[in-house]
Amino acid sequence: MSSQWDNFLKNLGTWRGSFSAMNLDGEMTSDIPSILSLTTENGDMDCVKFRLRRFESGGYDSEPTSDFTQDFTSLGRHTIFAENGCFSKGVMWFTSMMDFIAEFGFIDGDRRLRMVQVYDDQYKFQKLVFIREFREDTDAKERPPLTVNQLVGTWEGEALTYRPDFQPPTKSTSRLSVRVAGEELHQALEFGDRTITSSAQIKGNTLQFDGSRQITLLPDGGSINVPVELPQKKAFFVEVGWLVSENIRHRIMRNFDDTGKWTNSVFITEKRVG
Repeated sequence: MSSQWDNFLKNLGTWRGSFSAMNLDGEMTSDIPSILSLTTENGDMDCVKFRLRRFESGGYDSEPTSDFTQDFTSLGRHTIFAENGCFSKGVMWFTSMMDFIAEFGFIDGDRRLRMVQVYDDQYKFQKLVFIREFREDTDAKERPPLTVNQLVGTWEGEALTYRPDFQPPTKSTSRLSVRVAGEELHQALEFGDRTITSSAQIKGNTLQFDGSRQITLLPDGGSINVPVELPQKKAFFVEVGWLVSENIRHRIMRNFDDTGKWTNSVFITEKRVG
């Protein structure tokens, strides 16, 4: 089993992209070009140099409007990296004394996709920071926007559940069936001896579940699955997804219990089998 640090190192490189601010309906309100680099020096793999440049007033050839650097020699307990380099990061407790922010990152070859979910001080979804990144000096391309039809089918999944104590992850399997009837999406999730069914109204690029939870389909094959408002004294989860090819989708869940404690992060790879 590789270490968290080894998993983190799979993100090394220079990544050109942009930071897009979006509302819950996936409407973009701003888009800022960026260059992020994660590098080591002289073969020292125990220190990673982080640099983020943002170009709010122009393109990559202009002077950056912000230039932030930081050295990493360890990782905090609030961050989990999976073996494929994907990560889940955020608050360890959801309380009224602090803002709720959850960040997720996917990596697939010369592409990265990161999403930061931000809630306001009334616990309502405020914005999504949607970050599409491409390894420098490659021909990596953006994927098409995710559609409802791309989700239809039967998906077999393998999930790795990581907990904050950094013990080895536990593995489980699942089977998800998704179908569309008229303006409704119906899904059934089977894991172990349990089956959970749910239905959503299809409204444009959103799937709305009883007004309390929403899936938003995004550019580049991305998606978020979030509570419209964070519940009080009730277990909940936030999730992101990335369709990396026609029949392969990655999802990351960050789960909280009814006291607001972060309990685990789940990294799921699903393959369409029917």
